[in-house]
Amino acid sequence: MNFNVIVKQVILEKQVFILPYLLNSTGRFLFPEIRDIAKFSDPGMLTSETIEQIKNARGNPFFITVFYSITHFPFAASYPYYKEYAKKDYKGAYKYFKQVRIKIGDEENNVADEFTEMDKEQVQALYDGCLKEFDYEVGRILSYLEKSGLMKNTIVVITSDHGENLYEYEYGLGHGEHLKGDFALEIPFIVIADNLLPEQRGKVIEKRSSSIDIIPTVFELAEIERPDFFKGTSLFNTEKRLVDAYCETGIWFDNNKTSPLFFYHNRIDYPDISALLEVDFSFRRETVVKQDFQNIIVGAKYRAIYSGDYKLIYIPLKSGVKFELYNIKTDKDNRYNLADKDTEALKDMKKKFYDYVEKESSGNMFKMGDYVLPIFSYPIF
Repeated sequence: MNFNVIVKQVILEKQVFILPYLLNSTGRFLFPEIRDIAKFSDPGMLTSETIEQIKNARGNPFFITVFYSITHFPFAASYPYYKEYAKKDYKGAYKYFKQVRIKIGDEENNVADEFTEMDKEQVQALYDGCLKEFDYEVGRILSYLEKSGLMKNTIVVITSDHGENLYEYEYGLGHGEHLKGDFALEIPFIVIADNLLPEQRGKVIEKRSSSIDIIPTVFELAEIERPDFFKGTSLFNTEKRLVDAYCETGIWFDNNKTSPLFFYHNRIDYPDISALLEVDFSFRRETVVKQDFQNIIVGAKYRAIYSGDYKLIYIPLKSGVKFELYNIKTDKDNRYNLADKDTEALKDMKKKFYDYVEKESSGNMFKMGDYVLPIFSYPIF
């Protein structure tokens, strides 16, 4: 996914009259760059290739990761899934996928076109269609493993890297821009393994955890010794931890101050993605974050911890650090900030947060006032 590939993708996407003839196995063979264009993802082809790879193992042990991007933006499900849950009378711009639209005549200010409630419902319907297609394709792989007799000695893990905000409250669309609510933070985690104990089979583990705990869990199931440098703990471990889960935001791709969404106006700003990146011509023409911006990207992140009944969100601003506190037992969607009311819980959670960052960052972060900052050679502010 280097600069050369991106250029080829941009050129291919402009060939609107040729593309319909290229969205097949032959087209992807001739132009492999098509495989990585989000709106042209082909889950069915990916499943077939995965099954072929498993066949090629010829009974030998294998490890394979299958990444279905179908449920990721722009939610471009294949036929007939894109219309499975959509209203038949929808005639808007998002019939097939959630494209980015710019208001005609206002390109200079980059103002988004009007987005209606019907558009929101359509995007949510597209996402549901993507989920159904994902379920079907995973089912094909599981069916093959069953029929070939491989399921008995194969561990299958179904998970994701993030969830998605889909216009709940004022939380917007997407993930990584903020940490309010659990819509973008909750991920599926399903394990299928023949060596699960009888009391573990079909069981839902009622325990808040993190994706960092997935590999220790799989290692325990596979009866492989866990390396000392691994972070996280197995989900089967019943020991109480200081912090149940930790999360942080990603890189902010845009900086739209015309938007009413709260997170655009409550963060330490840095340039948008067009100014953040450069091409490293000395290393395969990879697009990389410029050195000058690496510190501020890390320092500007929202961070959060879950512990017991509480969730603490750390929000660094130019004027200082803001904390939000939520009782996740009674307020899962994070609608009622308790930071000014439950001062004892806030104090306890702040201590846990700073202790956790100090311990888990392996000395790469330090505390300055209320800020947690990266230790690099370039200044952050």
